[in-house]
Amino acid sequence: MVEQALQCLQEADTFSAIEFLNQQPRPLVVAAAYNDLLKALYWEQRNIAHVTVIGRAAIQYCSDQAQAAAEAGDMEKAQTLRSAAKQLAYNLASFTWPGWNEPEIDLQPPQIEAGLDAARQNLRLALELDKGDLPLSRAYWMLGGHLLAAKALAGAESNYRRAAMYGRRAESEVDTLLAQAFAALAALLAQPGSKAGQTAYAVAAERLSGLEDGEAFQEQLETARSVFADQR
Repeated sequence: MVEQALQCLQEADTFSAIEFLNQQPRPLVVAAAYNDLLKALYWEQRNIAHVTVIGRAAIQYCSDQAQAAAEAGDMEKAQTLRSAAKQLAYNLASFTWPGWNEPEIDLQPPQIEAGLDAARQNLRLALELDKGDLPLSRAYWMLGGHLLAAKALAGAESNYRRAAMYGRRAESEVDTLLAQAFAALAALLAQPGSKAGQTAYAVAAERLSGLEDGEAFQEQLETARSVFADQR
């Protein structure tokens, strides 16, 4: 199904691919195919324009199918489809976040705005579906990242601190320390000349080094810092 959708994209247009997928039976299978297609478009084809269009269409499809299932009285199917919409929203938000500074990914403002919208939906669904502490931590982290990109630094810091709180509740040291480090980054970008802010950032970044793969997390933090410091 994914290969056929990719062929539609290559030979026709995004509307053709969406129409092909939406006409397939078994909505849960289609939702999984949409997710695989989104990953292929990002990781293999590096086509962020298609990622944005297909991602939004996929989320809408899952939401519509979830509503149809609920109206038919199949609440389990409805919940599964809403969860699929949440996963797609998270992936779309992640793929359109400029803080990764991914090579060959040229994000434009409308695509970043679509990512912010998806990050908000991901958090909303995490709350509505009662997904638990760890998904909430990551949902707040992702929204914080998009607010950082939008230069809404106070909002970014607030969401990162919520991410850290839920990370602690989930007993996930990685999620907690990463959220704390990004909260310190948001505060530092708001007041780059603050010595207290510089110290807090340095301490938070150093704590990451104690984690498994700590060097990679520190690099992720520094990459985001360079991206967003340049945008000030």
